[in-house]
Amino acid sequence: MKLEYVFSYNASVVDMQHVGGPFGKRRVARCGAGTVSGPRLNGEVLEGAHDWVLDGPDGWGRIDVRAHLRSHDGCVIYAQYLGILEYNEQYQAAIRNGGETAFEDIYLRSTPRFETDDPRYIWLTQSVFVGRGRILPGYAVCWEIYRVT
Repeated sequence: MKLEYVFSYNASVVDMQHVGGPFGKRRVARCGAGTVSGPRLNGEVLEGAHDWVLDGPDGWGRIDVRAHLRSHDGCVIYAQYLGILEYNEQYQAAIRNGGETAFEDIYLRSTPRFETDDPRYIWLTQSVFVGRGRILPGYAVCWEIYRVT
């Protein structure tokens, strides 16, 4: 197997709600609009994406993201991904100070899945993808998305 780089995207966190429950502490992050750029997909992240992060007692967060992307040529694509985030020292410093991390600084990984019926982008529904993330200044996130070949 190989990984083919497909696109990157950035989005900011607009606000955060905290919810407790029987499975632990959950943070619900509402995201703002962002950009999508890469060799196979370009466009924007539409405002209103959410990330339901379940904070585990083991110092890791389990992410559950739902978002809509709009390609440069008008196709709306639904994206959903589950993943995992390590709350290590670099992550905590970036969040506390409004700073950033490199991809190698934190373990922020995901398994995106896409939905569309547009024939130009149907390949998104017929492939397996993985992503790696990092924190950007001002409490935003950047993801690189790769297709497993």
